Amino acid sequence: MERNLILALLLSSVLFALFLFVQARFFPPEPLPSPPAQAPAESKPAPAPPPRALGPSSARPAVPSLPAEPPEVPERTATVQTPLYRAAITSRGGEIQSWVLDYRGQKPMILPGLLGPSGLRILRQGRTPRIIGFRLSADSLKLDKANPQGQLELVGDDGSGLRITQVLRFQADSYLIEREIRVENRQAVAETVEADLSWVAPTQWPKEQEDFRGPRPIHVVNLAENAFWARREYVGTTEKFEGEARWVAFESGVAPLGQNGVYLTALIPKGPGMKAFTETLSERNAGQGKDPTAVAIGVRVSIRELSPGQAWKGTVLSYLGPMEYDRLTAVGASLEKAIYFGGLPLPESWASRYGAPTFPMQWIVVPTLWLMHWVYSFIRNYGIAIIVLTVVTKVLFFPLTVKSLASMKAMQALQPQVNALKAKYQK
Repeated sequence: MERNLILALLLSSVLFALFLFVQARFFPPEPLPSPPAQAPAESKPAPAPPPRALGPSSARPAVPSLPAEPPEVPERTATVQTPLYRAAITSRGGEIQSWVLDYRGQKPMILPGLLGPSGLRILRQGRTPRIIGFRLSADSLKLDKANPQGQLELVGDDGSGLRITQVLRFQADSYLIEREIRVENRQAVAETVEADLSWVAPTQWPKEQEDFRGPRPIHVVNLAENAFWARREYVGTTEKFEGEARWVAFESGVAPLGQNGVYLTALIPKGPGMKAFTETLSERNAGQGKDPTAVAIGVRVSIRELSPGQAWKGTVLSYLGPMEYDRLTAVGASLEKAIYFGGLPLPESWASRYGAPTFPMQWIVVPTLWLMHWVYSFIRNYGIAIIVLTVVTKVLFFPLTVKSLASMKAMQALQPQVNALKAKYQK
């Protein structure tokens, strides 16, 4: 009887967890530091050295050029339209200026000045970070079944001898952007620079923006390179992190917010020497005890000793869309681990933070969810699909239920005799 009771309780827990998962995922409420790794460089024949001047004195060794203002590039915007979203890409760093999902209504993922990405930045030691102005290859892209793929090419110079090229690739049936970055040294001396891409969100949502209909970040989530569990922190209590990771992301939800989100903004490094990072952006007087006002996630690379004529290449994938298991799995990099399934008997957060042993509920929920999707393909109603699945489960476990009830009835029949024996021998 005890074994059957445990099985019944376990089954009830699974069904309850499945109900909460389906409710959160498919019926969301609508609003009323180690030294930087040296990145390998792509070799390119070095330019011939300049002829030496004749005379008693030899030429001085070449020194890096002084920082100069990059060439003026008129600011332009390219629009990208697909069946899943509408986006705008600017020439200022290749920044995503707007991204509006067509998913259960219009869902803007960016709120200028408060929530959104920065363009590609070039950082040199002792100099102010610089966002590069790019020349765009097109003014618009429209993708559909007949034209499923498209790309934008952006080319720019940093004013100090670097040529930066970005190629952004889009697909009509995906929320993923593939951003290929190429940094070429056109100087006569070696260069060491850093480049980064980031996404910024407020640690506390301002009251004056309560009418914003898009997703608002709830958690910062990242998956370290060799980790099984994703690490999840509230945006207001995020700890600084920089290191090798498969991805870093914001988990977001629409107001009123629950404990877990429905949308994901993820950056996935795919280039040599790339690292993911999380850091807080404080007010200027943060040293006086002010709390951070925003948190940034991103990808950073240190390109060390890039020789003249050489180029570095890397890729960053960006996912901006709903947290649908099949879509996240298709991206790769174990991005589906951004979904919070929980653990049994200990919470998933204990396993990721302290290494506590626990059973991943994902191994139960995902097969059950697949079965529910299969039932849904015939019924086209998730509510009825859950009811059907519950009835089927009850039928499968009916023999155990009958046996458990018979055992309980036998115990009840023996209870008077047990009570009599207790009364007789209680002393």
